[in-house]
Amino acid sequence: MASSYKLKGHGSFGIREGWLNKGLRCIKNDALVFRDKKAADMLGVGSNMAQSIRYWLKAFKLMEETTKDGAKLTKLGQIIEKEDPYFEDIFTLWILHYNLVTHYEMATSWNLLFNKCDVDDYSREELFFELDNQLKMELGNDEYPVNSLKDDILVLTNMYSKNKSVDSDPEENTVSPFVQLGLISERKHKYSKVQPNLNLINDEVVLYIIIKKLRELNYTTSISIDTLYEESNGLGKVLNLSRVAINQYLDRLENKGYLRVNRTAGLDMVYLEENITAFDVIQSYYVNAKG
Repeated sequence: MASSYKLKGHGSFGIREGWLNKGLRCIKNDALVFRDKKAADMLGVGSNMAQSIRYWLKAFKLMEETTKDGAKLTKLGQIIEKEDPYFEDIFTLWILHYNLVTHYEMATSWNLLFNKCDVDDYSREELFFELDNQLKMELGNDEYPVNSLKDDILVLTNMYSKNKSVDSDPEENTVSPFVQLGLISERKHKYSKVQPNLNLINDEVVLYIIIKKLRELNYTTSISIDTLYEESNGLGKVLNLSRVAINQYLDRLENKGYLRVNRTAGLDMVYLEENITAFDVIQSYYVNAKG
């Protein structure tokens, strides 16, 4: 476990409006964009920011890199570059949020906050205490760079809760697009994981996560509602959804014919009705979104 975690891969730069679009475009045009220090010029940012963009593209699973071939868009990166290149559809942000918080090897702090931290209200100092304890349990006796965890917490809390101030420069794009998901609220320097506005979460986002969870557990077509609510990388953890909200989505997906819910005799099981993949869900959503 110690060799697979990552802290502060972002170099203290949180994700900003326009960064992912620039990254996708540059990779599409030049697979070697991140070599020979030309990324900064191509992306129109400083060299440290260019490396941060490189990190975010990997953390969101939009890009892969090899020594031989350089950078290339993943299947998801290709779909988004074609269907929503400016990341204007909140569906896209939900999918990227899921990819980030389930990507332990690249975004360890994000994964731990959503999956392991059950504190309702916390300051950054209290969040550090919680994540520090969790990392120590997972890493055993291995030491880790403490300041990097503190930097992660600053970037993470700003990423989901820092809104533009009234008097901010309209040309400043430092506010993260993920604020609009409404997953973390901030009041008087206290942060809370909250259930988002359900009108902002498409049914297809929930279906996507159910399918991903099924594949993660190597289940074929069935999964319990308890698993979706309680376990890491499930709906309750990743989306901060209550059991009531999860059941509402399950009922709607059942009405659409995607799955069947069996609540008789306390079974509370979900069965997929169609043999569809997570990528099928994404592609279908974008096709339908275009009308």
